[in-house]
Amino acid sequence: MKCPKYIKNLCYKRAKAASKFMDYDFEIYNWLEDHNIQVENYDILTGCESIVNPYPSSDRIIKAIKESENE
Repeated sequence: MKCPKYIKNLCYKRAKAASKFMDYDFEIYNWLEDHNIQVENYDILTGCESIVNPYPSSDRIIKAIKESENE
């Protein structure tokens, strides 16, 4: 079976988005590590929540950063 062009394009778009996601995720992880800020494993380094619930996961990371200011 020949792969439809739109499916092929979607596959490459998904791969590009995943690659960008991993770059951003690693940059966030490094920043958190440099500042000794702990977050749940499922929110960082391609953790399941960072992928399937990206907005709540981002909110938890931001909350952890804000809470670290109070320490």
